[in-house]
Amino acid sequence: MTSKSQDYLEDIKSERLRTGKGVESILEYSSLPEGLSKTRVTNILYGLIKNISQEEYDFIMSRYALFPNEKRVKLTKPKIDKIKQLIADKNIPKAEISKSFARYEGFNVSILKTWLTGDIKTAKESHLKGVMQFLESYEPPKKVRIYDALQSDDGFLPISQELRDFIQSEIDRTGLGPQRALKGNTKAKEIGLTSGIIYRILGKNGKAKTAKKEHIELLKELWKSR
Repeated sequence: MTSKSQDYLEDIKSERLRTGKGVESILEYSSLPEGLSKTRVTNILYGLIKNISQEEYDFIMSRYALFPNEKRVKLTKPKIDKIKQLIADKNIPKAEISKSFARYEGFNVSILKTWLTGDIKTAKESHLKGVMQFLESYEPPKKVRIYDALQSDDGFLPISQELRDFIQSEIDRTGLGPQRALKGNTKAKEIGLTSGIIYRILGKNGKAKTAKKEHIELLKELWKSR
């Protein structure tokens, strides 16, 4: 590595740290000079290339010059307490917070942890705003069982306790569980009625709230001739 290239790389590193901008950001809306690729720019930014030309240096520095110093804000105790409270109340995985940022924005879990531990007292204003917006608008994903989700479907009916009791009484009367009762039943195969579905209707493998009309109709007849 020449001393000039070393100086160039140090300048570029300083600009990357100052702005927090990576290759996606500095190349946005920009045409690369002939002979310079996005991969090479990435390698230059992270010191993976030891020698660069004056032209490469000038281009990259000119891109960084477009970004002013980003305002930093104090991480006061009330702000950190609010972040901790939102994370706890909504049970938000810290990794989900960092995923809400684009990669080039330079925010990650490690930065968040330094906020929460008090190891750092200031933050980029854009980072703090982004975290607060995410936390305040976050809604945990709803876990919905497939049969619960189909309650409003015209092809489904609510499962009554009376139906559950009837099926169980037929099992007890005949001594035939769902698997044996379904064995050789072509109608059940045609409409997709399985032992797993019957167990869910009974509440023994999860608890379905609705079932297909044709499944309920067949269940009323399944043990009848036994």
